[in-house]
Amino acid sequence: MKSLRTLLLGIFVAASTVVALAQGGGMRMMGGQGGGSPLMLLQRNDVKKDLALTDDQISKLESLQQKMMEEMRSMFQGGGGGDREAMRKKMTEMMTAMEKEANGILDAKQQGRLKEIHLQFLGNRAISTPAYQKELKVTDAQLAKIKELNDKSREAMSSIREKMQSGEITREELMEIMKKNNEAMDKELGKIMTDEQKALLTKMQGRKFERDPDEGGGN
Repeated sequence: MKSLRTLLLGIFVAASTVVALAQGGGMRMMGGQGGGSPLMLLQRNDVKKDLALTDDQISKLESLQQKMMEEMRSMFQGGGGGDREAMRKKMTEMMTAMEKEANGILDAKQQGRLKEIHLQFLGNRAISTPAYQKELKVTDAQLAKIKELNDKSREAMSSIREKMQSGEITREELMEIMKKNNEAMDKELGKIMTDEQKALLTKMQGRKFERDPDEGGGN
């Protein structure tokens, strides 16, 4: 659903917000190269194939995604009163509710496999994702380093947003910058991880997900 991806990009440009899965934090851009919400991965045909979704499940998920798109469009048009933090909170709450509905459509096996695929998309950024930090045994010292990286990333994204709004860069250039920033973040987070955490992450990712190049690198 490219229209959804375009809408999400617009929200990012307007709000300069990193949309989180459930609790915020990390480099989980909704439309960029990387993790995003597991719900966004369900737009991909290669993910649908891997999960062996039925026609009925696909239909229900498409309806859910349409509902999400309409709610996000309404939120975006409302402008959030200029309060980016309030918009981020509303989007977080909405995504959490949508993901709960999506999990109700998938069976237990599909939910587990979607988590594995999501972790493969996240890569090292999984340690900056609250939903996985407990499983990866992230320490307080690591959390402090992750926060420092995230703060720097937000500053960079704010600068990029301003350039996008002023017309200094195009949407395509924005996406390329986001891709490079995500790759840099992944590399820096890898330096924070222990060998034990890297091995654990590999185990949590399960069997390799074969991406369809036509679906793009991210979600």
